[in-house]
Amino acid sequence: MKLLIVNPAFSRLNSPGAAELDLFAIARRLAALSHTVRILQPVIGAQKPDDVIRFFNMADAPDIVIDPVPFSVSMRDPRRLFDPAYWDGAGWMYASPAFTRIVQAAIRAYQPDGVIALMSFGWGAARAARKLGLPASVRSQNNEASHMLQENGVTVPNLIRYIGKMRGEKNVARFSTVVAAITPVEAAFYSAIAPGTAVVTLPLGTLPELLAPPRPPRDARPLHVFFMGSSYNVPHNRKALMFVVDDVLPMLRARLPGEFIVHILGSKTPAAAQAKAAPDLIFEGYVSDLDAFLAGMDAAIVPSLGGAGMQQKVFEPLCRAFPVITHRRVLAGYPYRDGEDLLTGETAADFVEHLGALRDPVLREKLSRNAAARSAALFGADRLDEALQLITTHLGTTLV
Repeated sequence: MKLLIVNPAFSRLNSPGAAELDLFAIARRLAALSHTVRILQPVIGAQKPDDVIRFFNMADAPDIVIDPVPFSVSMRDPRRLFDPAYWDGAGWMYASPAFTRIVQAAIRAYQPDGVIALMSFGWGAARAARKLGLPASVRSQNNEASHMLQENGVTVPNLIRYIGKMRGEKNVARFSTVVAAITPVEAAFYSAIAPGTAVVTLPLGTLPELLAPPRPPRDARPLHVFFMGSSYNVPHNRKALMFVVDDVLPMLRARLPGEFIVHILGSKTPAAAQAKAAPDLIFEGYVSDLDAFLAGMDAAIVPSLGGAGMQQKVFEPLCRAFPVITHRRVLAGYPYRDGEDLLTGETAADFVEHLGALRDPVLREKLSRNAAARSAALFGADRLDEALQLITTHLGTTLV
């Protein structure tokens, strides 16, 4: 098939984040499956098309054409008042008449067989495709409405935003021939709001490249555990970090003194956390050679107190076959077994108890072995290809 992927604007052009890496991986896999892929890429603000192309070249995808299109839209347009889906700024941005014209011009020029819009606020691109008689899929990375409340709290302004984002989520199902949901929980959500729309679970495209064999347990003390949160500007990452620093670590020191060293990876660490650095709490910041660093780690601690979608900070350590302690909510319906593939808890005391148990190398070996096997079964390249082929098969159907 000839596929047009409509991507939202890149928020930065220095290094790709999880969303960009997911785009790159999915585009590469579609090309490897013999589909012809073109990416419509909005260029905003001070960005330049050549800079966007250079950024995309980090994807190492020479068979994929990127079409950078300068774009701007007024957020003060009065039309936003009359449709709740437009109350969401991102929803309006990518469903506005200006962006609709860009998408439809690209469709007429490229003549694709189907359109894939990335992020649930990209439903406007799916609508633009359907108006021209093309099948479309929206690849949703989280439930925008739920995610917003979890990140920002329940207030009157946020409840108004929630209404707008929920209307956008309904548009995802309304305008998609097939929804590509990132987790089983998200898939169930879309199936419930639109029973007649096909839904396929499509996990993070980066995970097949991270799969690793079981890790032999190291015979050493203290044990080194890590938390990897990318950027702590993200509210749910910051909450998780402070849970480790303020709740877990003091209890760990009291109950198991000298048994563990905790390493915090990621950028933009809050000053309040950084001030608590100690010999057993090391802030590593950005780690350029992650593989080499993780070779010296024994386990991952990955609390999750908020946020929707598929949080790579837990699935990456699992795919890398680390023993993992986390909150069950973050698994988002993926069938990892508590006590067999990983350990889950709710309170700081639960996490400390599990850390104590991980001193047993037999348990660490079992969890590593089972995490490797479960992750390969869920996120192997063949499973990703199956999901993508199912999505493109739905796109190949004729619209009524």
